[in-house]
Amino acid sequence: MARPPRLLPALLLLLRLCALPAPARSQNASAPAPAPASVEGFNCSATRAYPCQAYALYRAGFAGVPLDFAAIGDLFSVSRFMVAHANNLSTSAAPASGQPLLVPLQCGCPSRSPNAYAPTQYQITPGDTYWIISTTKLQNLTQYQAVERVNPTLVPTNLDVGVMVTFPVFCQCPAAADNATALVTYVMQPGDTYASVAAAFAVDAQSLVSLNGPEARAGLFAEILVPLRRQVSDFLPPIVRVSNASATPASPPPSASPNATA
Repeated sequence: MARPPRLLPALLLLLRLCALPAPARSQNASAPAPAPASVEGFNCSATRAYPCQAYALYRAGFAGVPLDFAAIGDLFSVSRFMVAHANNLSTSAAPASGQPLLVPLQCGCPSRSPNAYAPTQYQITPGDTYWIISTTKLQNLTQYQAVERVNPTLVPTNLDVGVMVTFPVFCQCPAAADNATALVTYVMQPGDTYASVAAAFAVDAQSLVSLNGPEARAGLFAEILVPLRRQVSDFLPPIVRVSNASATPASPPPSASPNATA
């Protein structure tokens, strides 16, 4: 019996969809794709050597984090000496409110993880949620979906006060083609462009395109990678725009967890 003609368009559409290539997300991919604007972070790649030294650009004094290197170091699970050294400052110095700081990270690709991150341990306090901590204290250097993935034994809608949670700070290790001593995770601020960020770090804007894909993909509060092309001991953090880095979307996503329970 002949197939009814009305089914042919649907079958043709299905065949075309099946022929589309799947996105490359595997750690074993032969060549790295541009870093995705993804809630999971930056893809692990066989062309990059893990673990490595990486950095995050963090602005001091927001979301109740004290203006001292010890508090910032505790937030990222590093010592205050490491934070001060990365910024050519004395451990006795106090950063100014809004001062940009390079925070050193140990970046890696944990077993079975398709994405690179630096794990930082955070103890839940009353009112905390994955979304609130990700967007305020950690200034969008991670996203709540990634927090859920690396803490599979915890229930995000029922977080007990005092429980320790691993927050994966997004990072990446350099490849030879990046021409970088390290990569910095930078969160796009209001008014930022690739050109302005590149100028602040004394690199060319094309290097940001190579690492992150087209600028149109880097929306507000998106995490991007910036190459660091000097030794950290010779580098002073850029004078970047001082804005409210704890600014968040108008309302949390529907699946964001409610307040922690006592």
